[in-house]
Amino acid sequence: MKRNIKKLLIVNSGKGGNFKRIFPLLRSKGNFQIFVIIYNSESLNKFCVKNNIETFYIKKTSRQKLDKLLFKYASLIKPNVTLLFYNYIIKKNFLDKFKFVFNLHYTLLPKFKGLDGFEKSLKSKHSEIGCTLHIAEEKFDEGKIIIQKKIKNLSKESLNIKKQKIFLLGIRILKLFFSDLDYYLKKTENLKN
Repeated sequence: MKRNIKKLLIVNSGKGGNFKRIFPLLRSKGNFQIFVIIYNSESLNKFCVKNNIETFYIKKTSRQKLDKLLFKYASLIKPNVTLLFYNYIIKKNFLDKFKFVFNLHYTLLPKFKGLDGFEKSLKSKHSEIGCTLHIAEEKFDEGKIIIQKKIKNLSKESLNIKKQKIFLLGIRILKLFFSDLDYYLKKTENLKN
């Protein structure tokens, strides 16, 4: 039986904690060819080199140059799926060219969008907090929701405990997503139409 190998592009502008945690799952499934674009994270670059992951490492540069490099590298790869752990808005030309682009956001969208949404969510009086995997759009955190997980927002818990719980929710979402990727890609196509 022939395996359906999918090209997975990870775009990361942080330390890479989520990618490092889901990498064993991706590797064990054996049906992903993984590429990582890293913006300014030496530790993630070292992790990728150690694990023989094809990596394009970009040190500090202008935003305009960063967008061009991202588009050019992705165009060479032609990924089936792009997953963003990226603190910048993806340009329209990228979203138009690549069909399945997703973002993991550490709040219950549509509430608490943007870079400061996570902190605002944690400090809120809402009864629930959570994490959302959504289709990436040109506007920040506007895309249709693919998977969302919630937990109780307990006032007695510290911000650090809440952060750890949300990060673990994010990992659960990513594992669920990659465990049944074909289902979620079909769901995405239906939501886009």
